[in-house]
Amino acid sequence: MAWGEQRSDDVWNQDTEVFERFSDEDLARMDRAHGRIPKRSQTRRYVIIAVAAAVIGAALTVGGVVAVRSLTSSPQASPAAAPPAATKPAAPVTTTAAGTPFVYTVEPWSTDGKPAKAHSALEDCSQKNSTSDIASCYQDHIENTDAAIDALQLARFTKEPESGRADILAEDSAWLAARPNTCNVFKTGGTIDRITFAKCLLDISEARLADLQGITVPKATLGLPTFKENHDVKDSDWALADWYTTPKGSRIAATVTSEAQAASTTCWQIIGGPSGFTVDPTQFYFAKGSEITPGQTPANKTSPAGHHVAPGENYGFCLSYKGAKARLNQPGSFTYSPDTPVAEWKRLK
Repeated sequence: MAWGEQRSDDVWNQDTEVFERFSDEDLARMDRAHGRIPKRSQTRRYVIIAVAAAVIGAALTVGGVVAVRSLTSSPQASPAAAPPAATKPAAPVTTTAAGTPFVYTVEPWSTDGKPAKAHSALEDCSQKNSTSDIASCYQDHIENTDAAIDALQLARFTKEPESGRADILAEDSAWLAARPNTCNVFKTGGTIDRITFAKCLLDISEARLADLQGITVPKATLGLPTFKENHDVKDSDWALADWYTTPKGSRIAATVTSEAQAASTTCWQIIGGPSGFTVDPTQFYFAKGSEITPGQTPANKTSPAGHHVAPGENYGFCLSYKGAKARLNQPGSFTYSPDTPVAEWKRLK
C-alpha cells in the first residue's frame, strides 16, 4: 500500500522509537494551535402458601368454587420469577424513554468497543520519552475531552423531540468520521507522525468542546515558517507546521514562500472539516496594530474566493501582501479573521 493510501489507524501500529524528551518549547509550540435482588426467605414463602391455603379453604366453606394454579410442591422453587438482571448493551448506547438510542464516541484505538471515558488524572505528555508513551498520553486527553462532548450531546439529545434526535446523531457521526481524515493528510514518514496525528485529534476535539460549550477561545499565536525563493514546500513541511483548528474542525496553516520578492507571498493550506470550509480571501490578511494589508491573488493564479474545501480535502492557495516584506521582521502577523481575529502566524523568537 502506497504511503499516501495509508489508513488512518496505521499510525497507531508503527514501530516505537525512543528519542530525546520534547522540550517545553517544542510542546508549547504544538499546543499553541490550539465526565441483585435479594431472594425471598423460605419462612416468607411458607407464610404466603399458608395464607393462600386459608383463603381457598374459606372460599370452599361458603360453597364457592375457586380455580387456582398449582402452588408448587418443591420448597426450593421460587413463588414468583425474579426480575431479570440488567445487562450491558452490546453497543455503547443509551436508550431514552422514546426508544431512540444515543450513540457514544468510540475511539479509533479502542479494542473493546467501549465509549470514551473520563480520566481522573491526566499526565503531562511533555514528560514522556518515547513515541508510544507520548501518543498514549494524548489518547487519554482525547478520551477525556470526548467524554465531555458525549455528556453535552446526551443532555441535548434527551431534551430534543424524536424528530430532532436523528440530526444530533448524524452530526456526531459525521464529525467523528471526518476527524481522522483531517489529521491524516500530511506526514513526515517517521514515527513522529503518531504524535502529530494524536495531537491533531486532540486539537479537533478541544475545538468542538469549546464550541458546544459556547466558549470563546483566545486568539491562537502560531509560528510562521519562512522558506527561500523557489523552495518546493513538501508534505513533511506542512506536517510539522503550526495548525489552527476552527470550531467546526477544519485546519489552517500558513508559510511565507517568497520572501525575496518585492511583495511577500504567503501560502495558506486548508484541510476541510466535517462540513467543509469555504474560502474567503478577505479573511486572510497581514495586520500590524490597526493597519491591515489585504492579500491579493497573484496575476497568474486563479482566485480561491468561494472555493469549497470538502471534508478531508487538502487545498492550498497563495496571496501577495504588498509591502509586507519590509514588515516581516517587525511586529505584525498574517491573520485569519472570519469575524474577529482568531489566529495569527508570525515569526516567533
